[in-house]
Formats: sequence, structure tokens, C-alpha cells
Amino acid sequence: MDETDGRDRFISGILSREQHQTAFRQWDALADEVQASPFLRSGWFTAWANAYGTSLDLLVSRSETHLSGIVPIIRTARGVRSPTNSETPYFSFLASDRSSQKELIESMMSIGSRIDLSYVDPKDDAIHVLLSIAGDRGYTVMQQPIQQSAFISTSGSWDEYLAGLDKKHRHEIRRLGRRMHAAGQVDLQIYDGTSNLDELLAQGMQLERSGWKSEYGTSIVDQPDALRFYTSVAHWAASMGWLRLAFLKLDGQSIAFDFCLEANRAMYPLKIGYDTNFSQLSPGFVMRSMMIQRCFEGENETYEFGGGTEGERNRWKLKWTSKVRQRIRIRTFAPNLLGRAEKAVIATGSSVKNAALAAAKRTLSVPARRRIHRVLGPVRRRHTR
Repeated sequence: MDETDGRDRFISGILSREQHQTAFRQWDALADEVQASPFLRSGWFTAWANAYGTSLDLLVSRSETHLSGIVPIIRTARGVRSPTNSETPYFSFLASDRSSQKELIESMMSIGSRIDLSYVDPKDDAIHVLLSIAGDRGYTVMQQPIQQSAFISTSGSWDEYLAGLDKKHRHEIRRLGRRMHAAGQVDLQIYDGTSNLDELLAQGMQLERSGWKSEYGTSIVDQPDALRFYTSVAHWAASMGWLRLAFLKLDGQSIAFDFCLEANRAMYPLKIGYDTNFSQLSPGFVMRSMMIQRCFEGENETYEFGGGTEGERNRWKLKWTSKVRQRIRIRTFAPNLLGRAEKAVIATGSSVKNAALAAAKRTLSVPARRRIHRVLGPVRRRHTR
């Protein structure tokens, strides 16, 4: 980093371990100062950029003595976008004060006609500053919900939490726990990755691959970029003391796996899997229950489910909690010809798809509607890049 410039922009390229250990030391110091989420730290973005082959720009703000703000971005032909994808739980600016937030936002606005940030929290102070500046400058703003991320407040007691759950779900937690213990010796073993990390990862990822994920090719092992990403995240998190690789064992055999980060009094489960040969014992459900109970009995204040609650495969999270955090996408367009053209292209693409879907709902069968979704899906995806 250039220590002399008050505010500078530089390309860090595809990030290496050596770069992380040197150029990003100040980034880590700032993250410690503001007690940042793991997902806003240099190690997370180093892993992300290396895994997905993306060059990052880092926009920075400095006080007289130290780094006061930083945000990684991807430069596009139209402006900037956030380095985020479906593996991202949360994105924001890292800044020690509002003036640093403003500097970072002004740097982003100076690059092009469009800012595109995904997986942001609408309650985030930095987002309020962005919207305020955009409004003052006449920018057009589009906000789009992405997901609702469920979480549990674990500051009370486990028994109090259970008492507040739906009676049927509470009964399931106890019934499935008893059934698991009746099947044999049950152990929950949690490793921090300080030894045998690669061996533990290989074992856990094979469990995560079991079942439908393997059939659909969505497991970590079946996606080379995801495998690189989570392997790198594991090594980084282990070096920070945050990695938690949990294995549910039955008579010494691992039957479920949970890849977690534990930091800032929060548990973040990133990936979970189980041996489908033991499906009748619901090992994933039992492990989830045990990990949540562990949070209540320890020092964690929240258990963050991650991902969304939408769709049949995610709705189960709402049986555990009614609390959610909003994650949205924000796009701003400059009040010039290019900005207006960008906004018009996106709006037109959305209206074409929506009109076709509305017509399909009125006249077509369910399978036909699904085919329409698949055909028109690229319209939506093209405008999310």
C-alpha cells in the first residue's frame, strides 16, 4: 500500500498468501478495531478472489496516521460491483467513521455510471450513507430483495428457547435426539483445524457430498471453484482461531459434518452434510440441534443460519426461529446519459420477463411455466453481473 496518499485506488490482482500477509496487514488492523464480521476481512476476500479468478480493486480511505476505511470492489465496464456470489453471507464497507464511508462511496461513484452491491443489509449505516449521497446527487436507485437470513438469539437458556418453539418442533428435537442415542454411542466432536486440517476437510466434504448434492453436482467437491474457496477459507479461519469443523459420530463413525466459523460471539454454519445411509436417524437435524444448544451453553450471542429462508429447501429454518436479517441488492445509476441507458436496459429486461410470466400464468400448465422460467432466466442473470 502507498502510505502517503490520503485516498487512493489500487489493483491488488488475484490475491496470494504473500500479499495477504503484507499488503493487507492494515486491513486486518482496521477490522480488529471495528470488530468486523469475518466476511468483511481480508482473508475472506483473498479466498474468494483466488477461488473465482477475479481481480479486486481496493478503495481505501486514510486518516493522518492510519487506514480508516476499505472496500473491495470489482471494476466493470459500467462502474463497480461487489465481489459477492451465492457463497456470500454479507457485504459492506469497512470504515471507522462516517467521513471514511463517504470517501469510499465518492471513490466508487467516480469510477463509472453504476454501483452494484449485493448481499447488503438495508439497516447498515454505510448503506444509509450511500443512499443519502446518491439521492443528493440525483442518482436513480434500484433496491431488490435477495434473501431473508435466519438467526437465533442465543443469549438466554436452551430450556427457555425450547419452550418458545412450536410444540411439534420441540417434540421432534427431543424425539430424534432420543432415537439417535438409542442407536449407539453419540459424540459431537469439534476441531479447530490446528492439526490434520486437510484430512478433516476431506472427510467432511465427502459427507457434505452425500445424497442429493452429489446427484445434482452442487456439493463443494463437485465444484472446483467452491472447493478452492472453502479450502482456503478453512486454512485462513484456522489461523485466526475461528474454524470449527464439527462431526457427529455414532459408535465412532462420522455420520454428519458442519463447516462453521465462530467469531465475534456468533456461530456461522457455512456448509452441512450427512451420510445418507443414516437418513432414518436424521443426523443433519440432530447435529443442528446439538450445535444450537452448544451456542446457548457457551458465550455465543447468535446462531446465524446463513443463506435464505425462501423455497422448500430453506423453509425449515423458520421452524427454529422467526428472526431474519434482510439481504438486498442495491444498484445506483448516475444522472447522465450512460446511467439512464443502463437503468432503462435493466428495467426493459425485467418487464419483458414479467410480462411473459404473467401471460404464462394465465394460459399455461405448471410444467410449461417452468420452461418459460428456464428460457427467460438468462435475461435476469445477464443483468446481475
